[in-house]
Amino acid sequence: MTQVTYRLCNKEDRQKVADFHIPNHIEASVRTEEERIVQTEELPQDFPSLYSDEIFAKDTTLVAEIGDRIVGSISLQSTSADECYLNIFSTATDVRRQGIGSKLMEMILNIAKEQGHKVAKLITLQGVMLDAIKLYERFGFRKTLVEDGTCGYIIATYEKNLQ
Repeated sequence: MTQVTYRLCNKEDRQKVADFHIPNHIEASVRTEEERIVQTEELPQDFPSLYSDEIFAKDTTLVAEIGDRIVGSISLQSTSADECYLNIFSTATDVRRQGIGSKLMEMILNIAKEQGHKVAKLITLQGVMLDAIKLYERFGFRKTLVEDGTCGYIIATYEKNLQ
């Protein structure tokens, strides 16, 4: 495997991370061409906080790079002293199953513990993001909430105790 570099993002990386994450999320989550069109148009507006300068500056975001190409990302957003949410977790399709996602998850969970968080949560698409869910469960995340989402998606919340 080519050398992968893992690092913390800085504010200049914000647009590069968004440009990486949006198409990767769409590729992993759409089931039909109609969904692809809808998500391509709506995803940047649905999740503006993930990519805003203000939130990006507050979050802890990691990237994996091969050369100057981002091939993975994950972000930790503190929601309280005890709790954080993980988001913008993605790996490029051509480098999946090479340990990049696992390394990013391991690193961000260590940061969450160092910051004193007791619980890490994430939200995913049940029945669609199957490989991601397997990874979450391998890291000890357990499903705690399931609810209906838009476009017929089922949204699941997963939690991990960090203590």
